[in-house]
Amino acid sequence: MHQKKRILTGDRPTDRLHLGHYVGSLANRVRLQDEVEGNPVFIYHQFFNHDREEVEELKARYRSGKVGDIEVKERLAAAINAFLEPMRQRRADYAAQPRLVDEILAAGNERMRAEGKETMELVREAMGLSAPISYNQ
Repeated sequence: MHQKKRILTGDRPTDRLHLGHYVGSLANRVRLQDEVEGNPVFIYHQFFNHDREEVEELKARYRSGKVGDIEVKERLAAAINAFLEPMRQRRADYAAQPRLVDEILAAGNERMRAEGKETMELVREAMGLSAPISYNQ
C-alpha cells in the first residue's frame, strides 16, 4: 500500500499570488485538499465533537469538495465550546462563592493533616519507634 505524504504548512503569501506560490505551496494544498486523515481540524473533531454523524458527514462533504474549511472550523469551534461549557459553568459557580472555595481548601488541609499523622504513626510503629523523635533533649 502506498503511503501518501503529509504536508503541513502555515505559510501565507504576503503579497499578490504569483506562479511561485502555486508551485511552492498551493499545488500541494490542492493535491491534499480532499484528505481528512492527518488533518488537524478533523483530528480535533474526532476528540471534541461527540456527534459522530456530523463528523462523518463533514468528512464526506470535505472529500467531495462540498464544504470548505470555514464551515468545518466553525463547527469545530461550536463543538469545543460545548465541550468546555460545563467546566466554564463550574468555574463561574466557584467564582461566585469565594468563601466556599476557602472552606473546601481548609477542609482539605485538615484531612491532609489527619492522613499525615496516621501515616507517621504507622511509620513509627513499623520502625519500632514508640514516640515521636524529639531533638530538644
